[in-house]
Amino acid sequence: MKLSFLLPEEIQEKEQTVFQRIPTIINAGPASYSQTRIWVDEKAFELLPRYEELSVAVLRWLGAHVDNDVKIAHIIPILRYPSNLLRIERGVTTFGYVMLAPFEMTNEVTIGNHVRLSADAYIQCHTLEQRSLKLASVTVNHSCILMSYSNLLPGSTLHGRNQILPYTLVMKNDQLPFNTNWSGVPASQVI
Repeated sequence: MKLSFLLPEEIQEKEQTVFQRIPTIINAGPASYSQTRIWVDEKAFELLPRYEELSVAVLRWLGAHVDNDVKIAHIIPILRYPSNLLRIERGVTTFGYVMLAPFEMTNEVTIGNHVRLSADAYIQCHTLEQRSLKLASVTVNHSCILMSYSNLLPGSTLHGRNQILPYTLVMKNDQLPFNTNWSGVPASQVI
């Protein structure tokens, strides 16, 4: 099995990428209209203060189901996820840059009440296996904590009050029992 993780430097480089004209080319436009729109939209949302209700209002306006008492540190990584597939329940707080792998199929991420997502927690609903795209929903039930750089693969379900320690990989279709702690690659229960 081959695993691939993004290093913190790669994530920072990816976030700081800006599409610009090459200095030697005169009278040329940006790389594309889409790239310009993405850049302008993200710059506009950078002005939103952290943990403000306005971020939640923007997500609701875009079609996401977001309950009350939700606090979002950085909205830009969440905006990259299709909002019609996003469901965030009451009391969820994100810290730092939480990444949801965007995909436009019918799978959804369900985040339950009072869940804490630390910096760079990563939730994805798709894998490529032997040249075949596999999709599955991810469910994080109430009162779970995903610490920094934890990764949930498609089909995984956290049944509630689970603590996923830093740099832990929850494998595809794993079902984590209620009130358990997990660590490692692949995730194993910590007693």
